[in-house]
Amino acid sequence: MPKSPENLVTLSWLNQIMNSFLRIQIQVTNFALEDATPRSKAFAGRICKILVEYTEDPDSVSKTLSLSAKFLPEEDIFAKVAKRMRLFERETMFQHNFVKQIVRMQRVHPDRAMVPHIPKCVYASASSRIMAIVVDDIEEYGFEVQNRQKGLSKDEVFLVMEALAKLHALGFMVLRKHKDRASDMFSRFYAGYPYLSPEVRDAAADRARHAELLLANVVNNANNSRLFGNYVKRSSLPERHQALIETKTSLHSFCHGDCWSGNMMFKYDERSNGTGKPKKVRLLNFEATHYAHPGADLNHFFYTSTSKEVRKHMPEFLKLYYDEFFKYLRLLNVDFYAKNYPYKQFLIDFKRHSEIGLISAVYILPVIMHNKDYSLHVFGDPNSLKALTNKAELSNTASQQVNAILIPLRFFTLAFRSQR
Repeated sequence: MPKSPENLVTLSWLNQIMNSFLRIQIQVTNFALEDATPRSKAFAGRICKILVEYTEDPDSVSKTLSLSAKFLPEEDIFAKVAKRMRLFERETMFQHNFVKQIVRMQRVHPDRAMVPHIPKCVYASASSRIMAIVVDDIEEYGFEVQNRQKGLSKDEVFLVMEALAKLHALGFMVLRKHKDRASDMFSRFYAGYPYLSPEVRDAAADRARHAELLLANVVNNANNSRLFGNYVKRSSLPERHQALIETKTSLHSFCHGDCWSGNMMFKYDERSNGTGKPKKVRLLNFEATHYAHPGADLNHFFYTSTSKEVRKHMPEFLKLYYDEFFKYLRLLNVDFYAKNYPYKQFLIDFKRHSEIGLISAVYILPVIMHNKDYSLHVFGDPNSLKALTNKAELSNTASQQVNAILIPLRFFTLAFRSQR
C-alpha cells in the first residue's frame, strides 16, 4: 500500500526531490503539510499543499517554496478506482516520458525548449510504495480557478485554444518523429480510454440518470428527458466514449482527456477574483491523457466549460486553434502542413467527435450543480445523484450554466440517436 502523505513527506524526502528539481544543492530546514481541498472530494487524489523552507548554504537566508501535491485518495473505494484506472501511472508517464521527450527532441537547452502550458513538475511516482504527483504551486504566482458554474469568458477561451493547440502540436511531434519509440514508451498507458472500470461504468449510469432528471425538472422538458433516456439505454457512456476517441482520422495526438475549466487555472492583469483581463492559462491534472483526435479535447471543453453565448464565437475559436496548431508545428520543424490537413477537413473531424460534448457534459453536470458541497460518493450508491438533484438549490449563475449545458443535449440526442 502506498504511503500516506503524513508518512511520506519528511525532511529527507523533500531534500531529495527539491535538490533534483532546483538542480542545486539545498538543505530543507522545515515544512508544513495541509489539505488543499476537502478529503471528501478526493476522487482522483488527495490534494495537499506543502510549504517548504530551505537554505542554499549554511550562512544564507532561508527561502520558501510552495508545492501542490496529489496523493492516493484515503477512502478505499476511491483508492481502488484510481489504481484500476491507472491515474497516477498515466500522469507519471506524461511527466517523465512525454514532457522530457519533447524537450530532448527539440535539441535546444532545456530552458529554451517549447513545453506545454502546465505547472513545473517537481516529482512524479506511481510505484507500489509511493503514488504522488508534486508540482509548483502556481496559485502563489497569481493563478486562480474560475467559477465552474459561471463558465469561461471569450478571452479565457482564446487562451485555452492557444494552450491546447500547443499541447496537441507537441504530442503530434512525438508521434510523428518517433512513432515506433513513442508507441513502445506510451502505448501501455495512453492507448484506449482510462474510464472503463466497473465502478466508473456504474457512476456514468448514475450521472446519466441525473442528467435525465435535470432535463425533466430543471429545464422542465419531459420530451427531452425521454429522448435522452432512450439515447443512454443503447450502450454505456464509457464504451461509447472509447469508440469515439478511437475514430480513425489522419490527425492524432496526445489529448488531455479531462479538458474542462475545473482542470485549468488563469492569471489576470489585475488579481481581483477573475475580474481583470486573462493573460495566462495553465492546464492541470493529466491522469486521463490518451491518444485521440484533438476534437475530443475541444468538444469536451466547449460543452462543459462555456455558455451558449460564448459558443456563438465557435468559428473564431476553432480557426484560432487550427492556425495556432500549425504555427507550433512550423516552429517545431514538423513536416506536416495545413495543405496536408485543410481547415475544412479539420471541421469535419471536429464534428465527428461532437458526441463527446454530450457525454462529457453528463459527467460534469453534478460537479457544476453542487460546486461547494458536491462530493463523488456515487460509487455503489445509485440513489445518491437522484437525492442531490431533488435537494439542489441552484443560484442564478448555476441555473444559467446548467441550462447552457443541458440545451445542447436535445441537439445531440436528436443528432446521434439514429447513429447508435
